[in-house]
Amino acid sequence: MIIIKKIKSYILLNYFKYLITNSLFFISLVWISQTLKILNIQFSDSVEVLDIILTSIAVLPSYLSPLLPILIIFTSIALGYKFINNNEVMIYKFYLNKSNFVKIFTMISFIIIIFFSYNSEIIGPKTYKHYKEKELSIRNTLKLGFKNENEFHIGEELSLFFDSTDENIFRNVRAIIYDQNRFIISNNATLEFNENTFNIIFIDGERSILNSNEKSYTKFEKFTYSIINEKVEKLFYDKEHFNTLELLNSDDKKLIIHGHNRIYQYVFLLSILLISQKIIFFSNKDTYLKNNFLTIILIFVLIVINSFLQYSLKNDYFGPQIYYILNIIILLIVTNYIYRIYEIK
Repeated sequence: MIIIKKIKSYILLNYFKYLITNSLFFISLVWISQTLKILNIQFSDSVEVLDIILTSIAVLPSYLSPLLPILIIFTSIALGYKFINNNEVMIYKFYLNKSNFVKIFTMISFIIIIFFSYNSEIIGPKTYKHYKEKELSIRNTLKLGFKNENEFHIGEELSLFFDSTDENIFRNVRAIIYDQNRFIISNNATLEFNENTFNIIFIDGERSILNSNEKSYTKFEKFTYSIINEKVEKLFYDKEHFNTLELLNSDDKKLIIHGHNRIYQYVFLLSILLISQKIIFFSNKDTYLKNNFLTIILIFVLIVINSFLQYSLKNDYFGPQIYYILNIIILLIVTNYIYRIYEIK
């Protein structure tokens, strides 16, 4: 009994050690790429770079959930190789019965699914919102970026074109404010971003308004155009800002589709967990590389098929019910096939 407990604890510790190690590696790559994205391949003083590095950490939870199934597969392959190479699987099968394997798998699955749910529904949306606010603040105050692009856009709200920048000042500015058909030319402009408003301050310029309510032309020494923070945030909202329920209750069709995909991801994760225990405990040394390579290919095929079905749902080729039915049928077929290849001796 004591030996069985030690073996179960050993397997659990190794599994999560490998999973955490793989997660840290892949998430580090994501973090570096996200940091470079904000930096826009440019560097400023060390304080600003440090601010951006700390900001980019907040985006990591939202990327972890989509990566988790792939991380589980690679973890299972690495751990399975260790167990087979050291002949540990033979020892486990000698001491552990089918019930023990089920208990180990159930415990692993329970921990991962709870983490996946909490990260997807609570942690991810909160940290992603903080990240987007900070990223917007960094970009809009021109701490970094835009200096080589000579233009600045906020969704469909406005566009700003300029010849050059100096610190936080735009030179020779042309601006379009879309909802008012307002055109502005000014010598200089600066950006301010705080908790309440996002301001563009134009200095020494001309303003033209051409719409059904007003047609006018004026010169000004100073003109401030403000967007309330709530409106700025909405312009940058995407699927990562919301949990599954919020996505499904959204008025935006794209967000609703992402909500359906989130639900499918729970089913997909469960299938990945089932496959992972086959890889770890029931692999054959002679066919290990072949079977695992085939498994990885099939899982990526599932991901591609799901992307195609999301595209089809977006274009009204069918409704959500067909989306679930097709995805789950294909998932069951592939999972069953992978199960069988690991049972072939």
